[in-house]
Amino acid sequence: MTSVARHSELSVQDTERPEILYLLTAEISKVLVRGQLDALDAAGFDVTIGVGLDSGTSDVPGQGWDEAPEIHHVPFRRQPSPLAYLR
Repeated sequence: MTSVARHSELSVQDTERPEILYLLTAEISKVLVRGQLDALDAAGFDVTIGVGLDSGTSDVPGQGWDEAPEIHHVPFRRQPSPLAYLR
């Protein structure tokens, strides 16, 4: 059975910080990762967010995000397909 590291167990000992990239389809998803990003930064990781452009409803870039990550708005969208999710 694989164990999962808890936040208090995460740390990076090397001088080079490993990079983590989150890709989110919409800015509203930031509520799902709030707190995780700063915790990863504090543990020694460089965190970058790629977030899809919403249909004109995006917040001011950077507003409401954790402070540590670098945020990039990228031109991708995902079309919802509820029937496909049931497969």
